[in-house]
Amino acid sequence: MTYTTVIASSTVYPAGTQEGYPKMLGGDGSTVLTNTAHYYMECSNKGICDRKTGECECFEGYDGYACQRASCPNDCSGHGTCETIAELAYDDFANTYALWDADVTMGCACDAGYNGADCSARHCKVGIDPLYIDDTTARVTTTTLSITSTVASDLAGTYALKFYDYFGEDYTTAPITVEHTYANSCTNIVAALTALPDQVITGVTCAGSAFTTNQGFTAVLTFEQNPGYLRMMEIDTMLDGTISTITSVGGSGVATTAVYTGAVSGEDTDYFASKCSGVEASIKHDVSSGVTWETTAMPGSLGYVGDLTAAESKLLKACLGDSDNDSSNNVEVYNWDYGSLVEMAGGTGGTEGADNVIGSYPHAIKTVPVAASGSFDTGEFHLVWYDASATAKEFRVANLPVTAGVASYIFTTDGTVQQLGLDSTQGKTPTGLQNDANLQNDMFNAGSNETRVVGYFAQYDNKVYTNIDASCETGADDLMACLQKGDRLFVVDGCWGKGIGDDTAGTGTQSYFGGTSVTSSCADTSAAAKGTGLMYTINKIYTKPYSANTELWNTVTATAESTTMKEDRYVIELDYNVNWDGSTIAFPLVLSDAAKANSGIVFLFKFSPATTGNYKFVSECSNRGACDSETGLCTCFKGYTSDDCSTQNALAM
Repeated sequence: MTYTTVIASSTVYPAGTQEGYPKMLGGDGSTVLTNTAHYYMECSNKGICDRKTGECECFEGYDGYACQRASCPNDCSGHGTCETIAELAYDDFANTYALWDADVTMGCACDAGYNGADCSARHCKVGIDPLYIDDTTARVTTTTLSITSTVASDLAGTYALKFYDYFGEDYTTAPITVEHTYANSCTNIVAALTALPDQVITGVTCAGSAFTTNQGFTAVLTFEQNPGYLRMMEIDTMLDGTISTITSVGGSGVATTAVYTGAVSGEDTDYFASKCSGVEASIKHDVSSGVTWETTAMPGSLGYVGDLTAAESKLLKACLGDSDNDSSNNVEVYNWDYGSLVEMAGGTGGTEGADNVIGSYPHAIKTVPVAASGSFDTGEFHLVWYDASATAKEFRVANLPVTAGVASYIFTTDGTVQQLGLDSTQGKTPTGLQNDANLQNDMFNAGSNETRVVGYFAQYDNKVYTNIDASCETGADDLMACLQKGDRLFVVDGCWGKGIGDDTAGTGTQSYFGGTSVTSSCADTSAAAKGTGLMYTINKIYTKPYSANTELWNTVTATAESTTMKEDRYVIELDYNVNWDGSTIAFPLVLSDAAKANSGIVFLFKFSPATTGNYKFVSECSNRGACDSETGLCTCFKGYTSDDCSTQNALAM
C-alpha cells in the first residue's frame, strides 16, 4: 500500500498522517496503527480549520464545534426534532444504541403525519381496501379495559385513556368518571374517545360485562374506523400527579386496572390471505369438561380442526403445503409437511415410549366465520400439526378457540412458524443415551427431548421471561432461531404436557419440564375463553443482571429445588399486554447447560412472513388512490371516493 500524507504540521500528528485505514501509520511514519477508523482528527475530517479563529468551517451535512456530528437535513423542515441515533433508539420503547456513533449520527424524529429524511412529506389518510373486504373480513384493533375492586360498590373517582393513532400521535381523553356497570362505563368511554380533537376516533363500539356485585367492569372496545396497526392504548389513573384518582370509597378495597388486547389485534398486511377453497371447518375442544390437558392421547394439544369431510381433509393438506421452506421433506401426493415431531415421553428401565407432538415448523392458519356478521367479525390464528393416529382428529391445534365449533373458512400463509429451542440431541433415543451436541440444524430431532425456549409472564403484562437468551445479538450459537426487535412471535397456551423433560434414568417420571410441580396443566386454566392465538411484535429484547431471585445451577439440585428462585435475566418486551396468565414455572431436568433454573412452561414460536401470499389491505388512500405528499390529500382512482378512497361508487367512474 502506498501512503500519501494528507495532513502536515498538525498539532495532533506533527509528523503528518495518512489515510490508510485499516493500516494507518503512526507519527513516526513507520508504525502501523490499529483501530484507527475513528481517531480524533482536526475538524473530524469533515471541515476546514480557520487558523485565525481556531474554528471549524464544516462541510455540508455536518455541524458541531469540531464538525463531530452529522446535521439533520433542512433542519427537519420544521416538522420534527433533530436527535442523535441514541436518542432515536430510546424514543422507540427505550431501546439502547451504544455503538461508536451513538452521539454523532443525527436524524429527524418527525411529527405525526410527516415522513421522509427531512420530515417534508405529508402522510395521507389510511383506509381499508374495499376490494379486500369483498372476499374476507378485516382485523382491526380490539382493546379490553378493566377496572375492578376487591370490595363491592367501592370504586369512585376518575381516569383518562391515552389513544395512539395510526401515525403514533397520542391523544388523552378528558377525565372519565368511574362507573360500576359496564353499560354506563361504555357510554362514558365512547363519549370521551369520540370527543378527542381532529376526529381522530369517529366510531368505536363498546361491549363488556360487569364483575360480581358491582365490583367494577370490563369494556371491550373495537376501533372499526381506525384500521391498521395501532399502538396499545394506555390508562392514566394519576390525573393529580402521584396520587391515584381512582379511589376506594370505604377505604377497604383495592382497585386494579388493566389494558390488553383481546383475541384480535389490528394489522396492515394480511399474511394469511390465501383462502383454502372448498374447505369449511371448525376448531373444536378435545376435552371432556373444562380446560384440562388430555392425558392419554395428544400431549400439548387440546383441540383439533373438526367437521371435515374426506374431500375437505385432502384439500386442506394441499392448502397447508410446505411449512419449513424445504420441499425435500414433503410427503404424500399433496406435497405437504405434517408439522409434527415424534419425541420421547419417557419409559421404564430404558424402554422408551414416544409421542407425536408439535414439531419445529407447525402450520399456521387463520379462521374466518362463515356466518360473519360484518366486515370486522374476524376469526383467530391457530398453530396446526398432523397426527394420522388421531382418528377424525388428525389436524391438531396448539391453542384453543374462544368459541368452539364455529363454522369457518380456513386461510393459510406462505410464511413460516418456527418453534424456538437449542440445537442438541442430549437425551434418550431409541438406541440409548446419546449426547450429540452441535448438530447445527434448525429443527428438533425425532426421538430426542431437546431444550425448548419457554417463557413465563404475568397476566396483562408485556414482559416475557425466558429460560434461554434467545437474542440474535447475545444468544448462544446453537439456537435454532434467534429473536430481535421487530420479529413476530406467537405466544400460545397449549396446556403443554409431557415430552420435553430429559428422562436420563429411563424411569418415565418426567413431564415436559421434569419436575413434579408441573406435570400436566395449562398455564392459565381459563385461557380458552380469552383467545391465545395472537401474533405479537417484539419491541425490545435484552438481558438483565443477576438478581436475588435468579437461580444458579450450582446452588440448587433436582432434589432440593427452590420454588422461589427462577430465571429472570432474559426479557422479551411485546407490543401488547398478554391477556392470559402465563406465570406458571417449573424446574426443567435437561442435560444442556442452559435452562436449568425454574422457568416458564409457555412455548414461543417465531413467525417469519413470506414475500408471497400477502395482501396489504390498509394503506394510504386505501390502495385505491394516489397520495399527494405536499398536501396530504388523496386523489382517488375512478370508481372510488371519500377522503381515504375506501368507498366504491359507480357515479365516480
